[in-house]
Amino acid sequence: MNKIKKRFYLGFILIPLISLLLAKALYIGASITASDIYYTGSTSAFLRFLPYFCKYGYLLFDQLFSAASVAAVIYSVTYFGKKTAFKAIAASLFSYIIAFIAELIYNLARNSLSASQLTAAVIAMLSELMFIAAILVAAFAAAVLFLNKSFTSRKRNRSKLFSPTRAALIPIGASVLVRILDITFFNVIPFLREYDDIRPDEIVDITLDYVYCIGIYFLLAYILSVIVLTIFKSLTGSLKPKYTGVSK
Repeated sequence: MNKIKKRFYLGFILIPLISLLLAKALYIGASITASDIYYTGSTSAFLRFLPYFCKYGYLLFDQLFSAASVAAVIYSVTYFGKKTAFKAIAASLFSYIIAFIAELIYNLARNSLSASQLTAAVIAMLSELMFIAAILVAAFAAAVLFLNKSFTSRKRNRSKLFSPTRAALIPIGASVLVRILDITFFNVIPFLREYDDIRPDEIVDITLDYVYCIGIYFLLAYILSVIVLTIFKSLTGSLKPKYTGVSK
């Protein structure tokens, strides 16, 4: 059991950390290449494609971090216990802090940041860290609820109905709901109040914002969470759900 747990620990530490470090590196790459005529105006198809590769690679690995963090918490609660889940939460939050520090070091080396810019960056980091923590707490609560229901529900297919993959829908759904509300109250509603003669193309743009948000932060994130849950299963092998009340 100790070897199994160590493999799982390695998985929930490395997958979120590596994903986020890659996301930060690709984000930096996108910001550099997207504004450089050497890439955007190049005769080489590869160089012209590089900004898009960095942009969409960043989105993929950024969502992989979120998905892996949620999956780690749910898998921990289901098969190892609450104490392991707390460790998974801590690992993801530390991964975010490490990635932020790495990005900050890069920015300090490349640019001269003022004290106000540094303060703003730290405040933004803390705000995002709190958001991630809230989503992981939602993942923990969903996993505990679904684990309980998988044993106590009277439905015949309760093990499938309340599976870890179904539990992942709760925190990921909560995450995208917050983002949709943010778009609605801070972008769409102020825009609709300010302008009366809204053009059809502007309505299309608003609709596409919602489609993009749902596609990236819900569909992609959920698919990646299912993939990571499968990876965790391959690391640990098939385990029985830990419905004993004992946290290890």
